[in-house]
Amino acid sequence: MSPGTIAIGAGVSRSRLAFVGDTLEFKASNGDLLELEVGKIFPSESELVSSDLILVTEDDFRRLFGTPKGYVTDITVQVRNQKEIDTVALKIAERFPDTRLILREEILRTYDTVFNWRGEL
Repeated sequence: MSPGTIAIGAGVSRSRLAFVGDTLEFKASNGDLLELEVGKIFPSESELVSSDLILVTEDDFRRLFGTPKGYVTDITVQVRNQKEIDTVALKIAERFPDTRLILREEILRTYDTVFNWRGEL
């Protein structure tokens, strides 16, 4: 994907009546309008995870949200010793108190709840 283009899910395509080659307008954090061309629509087979997905390049993301180079919104950390995960998480939280930590186990529990709710009816 190149700057100025996006990939969208089939649900976004349907709701916005947008197809490959069309442009969609987004309002950036500074109030400017950013036009992005639809370069790809994810296949309907992946709709469970991609229906409402809009994928943009890093440059376009930074333009939309006003995020300067050198700054990030998400970071992943891999800890070799699984017994140290809580310690590493605590140290990150102490050093960056405005950070929201999400442990892998929490993500797995959430997915289990979301995708298995029908089994409990």
